[in-house]
Amino acid sequence: MVRFLDEVHNLLAETFGWDAEAYTSLTTIEDETAFVTKAGGLMSVLHLRGHLRVVGIEELSILIDQLLSLLGSALGTGQGHIVDIVFTSDPARTAETIERLLEPGARTAARLGLDLRDVFAERVRHLPAYTCAEAVYLIVWTTLAGLPRATRRQAAREWRRAFARWPLPFPLTRDHQNPCLYNRYLTDPHRSLVKTLQDDLGAAGFELDVLPVVTACRWLRQEADPDWTPAEWRPLLPGNGLPAPRERPNGGIEAAGDWFPAFGGQLFPRGMQLLDHRTVQVGDRLYQPLMVDLPQLTEMQRFERLLDRVRQQRLPWRMLVRLSGDAGAWLVARHRWTSLLHFAGATNKLIDAAVQALRRHLNEGNVGVLAQMALTTWVNTLEGAPAGRTHREELRRRTAYLAAHLQSWGGCTVRQATGHPVKAWVSTLPGISQMNIATRYAAPLRDLLQTLPLYRPASLWPVGAVVYRSRDGRLFPYQPGSERQGTWNELYFARPGSGKSVTMNANNLVLILSPGFRALPFVRVIDIGPSSEGLVALVREALPPARRGEAQFHALQNTSGWAINALDTPLGLRHPPPQKRAFLVSLLSLLATAPGAHDPPDGLSDLVGLVLDLAYEHYSDARAPKPYALGQDSAVDAALKQYGCTLPDRPSWWEVVDALFAAGDMFAAIRAQRYAAPLLSDLVAIAQAPQVADLYGGDMRLENTAESPVQLFNRRISAATREWPLLAYPTRFDLGNARVASLDLAALCGDMTPVGQRQTAIAFLLARHVLGRDLFLDDQTPGWAPVRYRAWHRDRVEALLAYPKKFCIDEKHRCGRFHAVDGQIVRDMREGRKSHVHIALASQILEDFTDEMAELATAIYIMEYASDDQAEALRTKFSLSASALAELRLHGTGPTPAGAPFLCVLRTKRGLITQLLYLTTGPIELWALSTTAEDRLVRARLYQRFTPQVARAALAQAYPGGSIKAELQRRLEHSGEENLDQEAVLAALVEEVAAIAMRGCAPGGCAEGVNRAETQGV
Repeated sequence: MVRFLDEVHNLLAETFGWDAEAYTSLTTIEDETAFVTKAGGLMSVLHLRGHLRVVGIEELSILIDQLLSLLGSALGTGQGHIVDIVFTSDPARTAETIERLLEPGARTAARLGLDLRDVFAERVRHLPAYTCAEAVYLIVWTTLAGLPRATRRQAAREWRRAFARWPLPFPLTRDHQNPCLYNRYLTDPHRSLVKTLQDDLGAAGFELDVLPVVTACRWLRQEADPDWTPAEWRPLLPGNGLPAPRERPNGGIEAAGDWFPAFGGQLFPRGMQLLDHRTVQVGDRLYQPLMVDLPQLTEMQRFERLLDRVRQQRLPWRMLVRLSGDAGAWLVARHRWTSLLHFAGATNKLIDAAVQALRRHLNEGNVGVLAQMALTTWVNTLEGAPAGRTHREELRRRTAYLAAHLQSWGGCTVRQATGHPVKAWVSTLPGISQMNIATRYAAPLRDLLQTLPLYRPASLWPVGAVVYRSRDGRLFPYQPGSERQGTWNELYFARPGSGKSVTMNANNLVLILSPGFRALPFVRVIDIGPSSEGLVALVREALPPARRGEAQFHALQNTSGWAINALDTPLGLRHPPPQKRAFLVSLLSLLATAPGAHDPPDGLSDLVGLVLDLAYEHYSDARAPKPYALGQDSAVDAALKQYGCTLPDRPSWWEVVDALFAAGDMFAAIRAQRYAAPLLSDLVAIAQAPQVADLYGGDMRLENTAESPVQLFNRRISAATREWPLLAYPTRFDLGNARVASLDLAALCGDMTPVGQRQTAIAFLLARHVLGRDLFLDDQTPGWAPVRYRAWHRDRVEALLAYPKKFCIDEKHRCGRFHAVDGQIVRDMREGRKSHVHIALASQILEDFTDEMAELATAIYIMEYASDDQAEALRTKFSLSASALAELRLHGTGPTPAGAPFLCVLRTKRGLITQLLYLTTGPIELWALSTTAEDRLVRARLYQRFTPQVARAALAQAYPGGSIKAELQRRLEHSGEENLDQEAVLAALVEEVAAIAMRGCAPGGCAEGVNRAETQGV
């Protein structure tokens, strides 16, 4: 009797649209990933993120063949399996999605003490104009139709026995989940298909996951009623909590409330309401569904063509395409009807001809399926309707746009779902109902696969500190340094002005904001010019005043005041560890290389290695350590006096180092060690030693010269001490406690001649020593230290290895192809993983990247298409597909107001990812990272008067393009004043922006920031 009343209730509910349970096919769960339907079937939800690579014509053909093989057996015959492909896109949820993706980075910034709230807020505010939240689901239904009749009867008998043995003291009703409909005969076929889809699609380059039932329920409910589905919502399911007993009006407990409630009330918390013959209201949203009666007739167009048209109107929409089997039987029935109605005229003759053509297609061994397509768009009544229109009028406008775009998409025939829009709307929902009232038509599976939303650009990272986007607005989160990649080596290639430096800065900021950090990571940049100063300034000004020394930018000068002794060793070490020794061989070999040559003479590197070993041995404790001299370093003298260190009568600097280390003053010990280390000039005397002269002096002569290797070495090293004053003295320049640091080598670099490139190469290696001395220590380093120092080094190395570090080289083309530089870079790329170091290298010249560098790179950014002449070399160097290169040729045209495009190649443990992406940066972040001289000057003056947040917000409001240079040039050119100079115009521009900041009207923080002008009386 209870079941009969339930069936009557369901019939009435379906007819009149009373409640949601009548439209819900789910009744319970089978396991962690599968639902049981009311008909006794199974259903699983797969989240398809898309494809990892650019899918051009060639790739599409290959993927379709793979999909045909995969789906053909499941859908070719019978109705045992049904597959729904659901695409949903909602511009209103984009900002929320971006905020969720960026949330881990924002939490990291807060932990590190970085006040970057304005940057994060702008990303959430700015990106939605160019992107849209979207999702694709694959819903796999396994039905009883795939079982033999006898097996279906056996399953029915088992259900009846399960009902009879129901152990609880109340009957199951329509308000309960039904655990008795478990069908053991479908379990293996269903699991097999789901597992095959996951494995084979993954192997083909698709990124997808089978969703656990709890997550799947949340996603399904978000599609049905997103405004009432918080991220923390969890359904009541067996194994996932207990139901809450319901209390009767008389105070008693209703026993039926002790079981899990049905899915209808859980997935549709506010039910559904039929407003008119074509409009459904669910919560605060109004929907109008559409049906496709006939698919694309004029030409088969990819889904992206439809997406581009719909995105132009910023329409929210959802599309469900259902694929099922038994197309042959359907065609037979269709043919009978067209034959019976043959007398009706030409229309049925055309239908009959189409049916016959499809039958011939199937008879040739091809796969045909039955397809249905349902779509819907909506409006949110909580959002203001456009001026002059009601919400219903706006909904009709959106529906008309969507219908028009569908009809332009290869000539689809579309109709509006009238009469029972609730059923039509439910037909667009993923995984909730097996019912679908959309028009059914037969089609070749090969043709349909071209039109499905399966090939969207996919990211491996669910969240990331940076969010790129595809050309058509797909969000692409990325997190460098994750375990999804084995190493972390980046290459940036492009011509000037293509956005590579900005992209490198943005990616460096990404590393700083990586999830989980509790201390500012080490990020070091070798630069020629101030390209990285914007990043350093952003980090420095975001830190509390007492910590701003952790971010430093310096323009090195070739004077003794900036002295850097490359022969320094880690604290306490009398000899350099192997990686440092290899670096010194590269540097000294380059110093000994003749101007105009790219490599030192054969055998010279062996000579250099021998001289280094002898020098460190000579100046160690056991031989002739350098004597300590009072007054040589006042800070060391003061420390010795402060701690009352006991020293021998004629102490050496090594003894001073040991005494200060024992006293616990590491800063003073490091300073003292600078005087214990050999100097560049000391190597000339060491090279005269018999051990060297016997092997490399005497009558030995270098090829085409009258010099022996020792003579050449002494001459070139002596010249280097004269040409490079900063190399000739004990170290004076020190980064102190800096963690984010950049060195501008412009004053040290030469021109693009061979001689100038050699000079630049020397500067690069010198900067590598300064910036990388701490980065490349590994767990082997403590073993090279004296016993008393090992514990200190072990603790230090452990602290360094706890966080990733990054070492960047910009403008690498300035130093040419010197073996010493290239070899050092390759060595760092190969060994960086041991020290958890990321390497980034940028150049304007493709040949600067050796084959080894290209092979070791795990992230490649090609910022611009160079030329057709270089295309083949580019494709070969980075193993690009023809489709990827075509995308770069078409869209890689340099930065635009919508962002900087680039072809991104990521080598991951999952495989190769190749996508054309955009870095879209808002005006606040552009101003924060700008490196133009005029912009830096204006920004610095405003930072002095206002908080960085207030200054950036005012600059962004006044000049949303991220630069003041164009306005400065315009005023200088059009001014009528003869004596007007640039400084005066800049001063005026600063005052204008300051006035905006003072008014507190700049979006994103002027009114909220602390105005330094108020506290300083400006």
